Amino acid sequence: MDKFNLKIIIDYMNEHNISKTEFCRRCKIDSSVLKKIFNQQFNIRIKSLYAIIKELNIKVKDIFITSKDQ
Repeated sequence: MDKFNLKIIIDYMNEHNISKTEFCRRCKIDSSVLKKIFNQQFNIRIKSLYAIIKELNIKVKDIFITSKDQ
């Protein structure tokens, strides 16, 4: 895995017309977690990552962009 797939998060927020704050509330994560994701920092808890994946209704592999996908 090389990067987080920010497009999938941004598309979800746009589709549901919600802010980053509302997205965090729905996922029950702190805004600092989302900030780390947007900064491509991988030092987040698996529990937080799982909460995002669950809210987005995607598979774990879909939250990442690998070098072969680029």
